[in-house]
Amino acid sequence: MGMLRLMGWALLGVLLAVTGSEAIPVTFAWNYTGPTPLGFTLRRCTGLTCLPSVSLGLTIGPTDRQATDPNATAGTGYCWDILARGDGTNNSDSAPSTPFCTTVQTPQQPVAITLVWDYSNQSGHTGFNLRRCTGVSCAPSVSLGLTILPSARLATDPNALQGQSYCWDLIALGDGSQKLDSNPSTPLCLTVPLGGIPYMLRWVTQPTNALTNGTLAPVQVEILDQLGVRVPTAALAVTIYVTPGATIAIPNSQVTFNGVDSQETDFEQNDGPRAMDGLTTTFWHTQWSLAQPPYPHWISMDLRTPYNITGFRYLPRQDGEANGTVANYKFYANLTGLPWDTTTLVSQGSFFPFDTTEKTKRFMGRMARYVLLWGDSEINGNPWMSAAEITVLYSNTGAGSVTGTSTVNAVNGLATFSAVQVNAAGTYTLDTDSLGLVQATSTSFTITDPAPPQGPQVRRVVQ
Repeated sequence: MGMLRLMGWALLGVLLAVTGSEAIPVTFAWNYTGPTPLGFTLRRCTGLTCLPSVSLGLTIGPTDRQATDPNATAGTGYCWDILARGDGTNNSDSAPSTPFCTTVQTPQQPVAITLVWDYSNQSGHTGFNLRRCTGVSCAPSVSLGLTILPSARLATDPNALQGQSYCWDLIALGDGSQKLDSNPSTPLCLTVPLGGIPYMLRWVTQPTNALTNGTLAPVQVEILDQLGVRVPTAALAVTIYVTPGATIAIPNSQVTFNGVDSQETDFEQNDGPRAMDGLTTTFWHTQWSLAQPPYPHWISMDLRTPYNITGFRYLPRQDGEANGTVANYKFYANLTGLPWDTTTLVSQGSFFPFDTTEKTKRFMGRMARYVLLWGDSEINGNPWMSAAEITVLYSNTGAGSVTGTSTVNAVNGLATFSAVQVNAAGTYTLDTDSLGLVQATSTSFTITDPAPPQGPQVRRVVQ
């Protein structure tokens, strides 16, 4: 029997996309036990705490118990209520129902997923059966009903839904006599990316070399969704800043623990220094056994000498658990250890995607000896904070910063920077930031000082 192995997947394309400006139908059902009405009136208002007063003008009969609002907008909050209409003589209109309030969500959209495989023995087999199940660790059992020839090594599932998790497997089909069906392949599981929702930044036009304090040629950054497609409705603020090209990690063997708001030392030894001991197998964790103090939490380290710090790395615990993994953060840096306020804040945002992979954040250079990582929330809403390693990055080349207009609002998902300068010579990259999105780093470029002006020259005249 030959080996049958699903090798991976590729996103073929979005079959149907819905933007936030398109109408989303919302269907309601209700019960009613009062006198027979002439019909019902469905009313709506915009907001999550409003009182509905405007009828949607729908024709809803006296026996109907369901109606659809055809013109809700994705991403908008509404409240609806319904009242029974009286005949104006024997029965008056009923009191309105208790309002139902919600934010309308964009429907999950079908996406075509193409799967590829290898198979070393097709003799006697008549084709393949691609099966699927819904979930992150399910066992596929339902055939997708696709016709897949024995020579094929890829097939497309046309109806996966964005944001949904699936597992697929594959069976080589026998001829029913000489060749039996193969054993199923090992399942391939994934969560289908979401489309139409801002997720990450990507450089469109890269920076080029320029003179000190000279305006850079225009650069552009686009906002993409998880499918890698530009989000045309995105109008988020995007900021760019320079990072010197040579970024170095300060070894944690050279730094010392400076303080923490909470640490678990009763049931386990998860004290603060374990977040900077150079070991990925240990971790710091706020108290959880005898008490569970809520967010915010913080941990601080002493770099022991000033550095031009330009970023940091946050590694969540690596023991297979996600408890305490930070979602939203702030990062502070200064020379004296105080204060920790807006004057020493160098980076803030989220560690997206919310998982236990290492996250790198970069920012404009700041001379500092002390740093503090502040956590505002945990990825699953728990009260704990933890870290396997916090590593600080620095640069010893270049000390420039961006001047001019370094923050712009994206237009149709594209941010254009046409009036920025770098104020010191050196080799740099430009980094991007937009709250909650995955950052992007440009290719490197060089800023050079302009040549000094030539003074008057004295020429010798020979007569």
